[in-house]
Amino acid sequence: GRVAIGGTLAAPRPDGALTLRRGSFNLLGTALTLTEGRLGMDATAPLDPAIDFAASTRTSTTSATVRVTGRASSPEIKLTSVPERPQDEILAQLLLGRSVAQLNALQLAQIAAGLAELSGTATGLDPLGRIRGGLGLDRLAVGATESGATTLEAGRNLAPGVYLGVRQGTGEAGTKATVQIDLGRGLKLQGEVGTSSGKPPATGTAGNGNSVGVVWSREW
Repeated sequence: GRVAIGGTLAAPRPDGALTLRRGSFNLLGTALTLTEGRLGMDATAPLDPAIDFAASTRTSTTSATVRVTGRASSPEIKLTSVPERPQDEILAQLLLGRSVAQLNALQLAQIAAGLAELSGTATGLDPLGRIRGGLGLDRLAVGATESGATTLEAGRNLAPGVYLGVRQGTGEAGTKATVQIDLGRGLKLQGEVGTSSGKPPATGTAGNGNSVGVVWSREW
């Protein structure tokens, strides 16, 4: 970007704009990668820049976007999707990557608390958020495997593009530790080390669910 600073030392007046190169936005405890953004400053509000940032995600059926606009002192958050979906559905896609119909009771409560917070009607009841904040975690989520086992995942972003998480499951899900490193250009290096409480693996297969691989994704 380019910013010129005028005025006086007592009342500086920056004028210009900065555009996004890379960044992330924390929405209800989930870090979303920003896809576009601009921060503009003008003499009319020198200490309160105008912002316009967006983070998007895509699934096989929906493209969901959270956009933060307005002044830095009072930003507004809007949820949109293509095709158009209800707000709870958009939030479920953004935060959990799945439809509301696939969420369990605790995840539904998390989405409801998120909608209340975004609308300004939150009561302050957010048990997952309080636990996550108290433990210093970047992610704390309840999920389910394809077999129906319940899982609890907790993790932190160790550095930009580096995530370390631990997932504990019931039944045969076992426990797994995951390290994910963003290599850029849609590539991510992912390693998993874990145990399973179910049947032992067949001869010739990787034991205990340990794996290392490269994940590649592309949006179009």
